[in-house]
Amino acid sequence: MTIRLQTAKATDIPNLQFSEVSAYERNWNASLPEKYPDVRFRTNVSPIYNCHGLTFASHRTRIPDPPSIAVILNDDRYVLIKEHGDVKPGDVVIYY
Repeated sequence: MTIRLQTAKATDIPNLQFSEVSAYERNWNASLPEKYPDVRFRTNVSPIYNCHGLTFASHRTRIPDPPSIAVILNDDRYVLIKEHGDVKPGDVVIYY
């Protein structure tokens, strides 16, 4: 299933919602506490949304990896923060 998801410039963003978590995702999620013992996991993996959907779609859907994220960043006028001291609560961090 998909929902209508658009940027501020009305560009359609592909997305997906699933009814259950795949075996791959269950296994991947189960391995995370061992890899990151100091991280506190707040929820289980969701079939509805992924990290991109949490950040850019209010946890309503899954957004595929780039190029969709680049389109969102451009259309919604996100700006690059160059100085660490300029980072503020609520800013989005993107790892490539």
